[in-house]
Amino acid sequence: MHTEIDFDRMDDSPAAIREYLAESGIAARKRWGQNFLFDRPARRQLADLVEPSPGRRIWEVGAGLGAMTAHLLAGGAEVTAFEIDHGMIRHLHRRFGTCERLRIVEGDAARRIPELRAGAAEEPDALLGNLPYNSAAVILWATIGGGPPIRRIVCTVQREMAERMCAPPGSRDFGPFAVLCSLEHRARIVRHLPGGCFYPRPHVESAVVVLDASEVPPEQPKERVLALAEAAFAQPRKTLSNNLRSLTRSRGEAERRLAEAGVEAQRRPATLGMDEIIRLAAAFADLLPEIDR
Repeated sequence: MHTEIDFDRMDDSPAAIREYLAESGIAARKRWGQNFLFDRPARRQLADLVEPSPGRRIWEVGAGLGAMTAHLLAGGAEVTAFEIDHGMIRHLHRRFGTCERLRIVEGDAARRIPELRAGAAEEPDALLGNLPYNSAAVILWATIGGGPPIRRIVCTVQREMAERMCAPPGSRDFGPFAVLCSLEHRARIVRHLPGGCFYPRPHVESAVVVLDASEVPPEQPKERVLALAEAAFAQPRKTLSNNLRSLTRSRGEAERRLAEAGVEAQRRPATLGMDEIIRLAAAFADLLPEIDR
């Protein structure tokens, strides 16, 4: 027989979280980046950003102990919670019982999200995640790189990653990841979260990034643009003609196509604007992926 637990109170207390984990035989695993956000005002702000309300479909990545899940359900949302840790999954079933508005999806979010989007599942209205530092990029590539753009994504990531996600063209951090995040979305950092907001306390600062879907789709298929960006930025310090010859097998052919797109062959990748990347995707179209799922 389980002892009655005041989960709402526990969510705000590192000591209570630590005690509950020990009593339940659950460990906060570093390999999965399990750092629980116990700062209630910050959790509430994050929940408010995805606007939980009756009938609204919200996917939550890394539900953990369910502190954020509770905020979303309290707003009336229909929540799909992705969780990889079997101990946390047992806990979520214990905490929320048979709540009809909660579906728990077991396994790696980087694999399960594309599976759900490719199947018969309805697209989410928003996605929210306190993403593990060591797999955040993989999860975001899997989420954004396939399927139509999700209307709003709110994610907590390491500050350096947030800066790469939101990097403007011409900046030091601009690269394929920034192209991914800005191709169909507008990305912005809305706040920073110091390590003291989490238990266990990480050694890095976090940032909350919001990605809102653009109203106008890109002129080239998403897979094609992302593949072009990967090739163009393969060696950031080299020229575009050097990098893009990997597609043509001929430097002269790469330079011809660059000229066709109106882009100087000797430029470095980080100097490209998004419009130029899309023009290059068109110029190299026959050598890049055709299908936009």
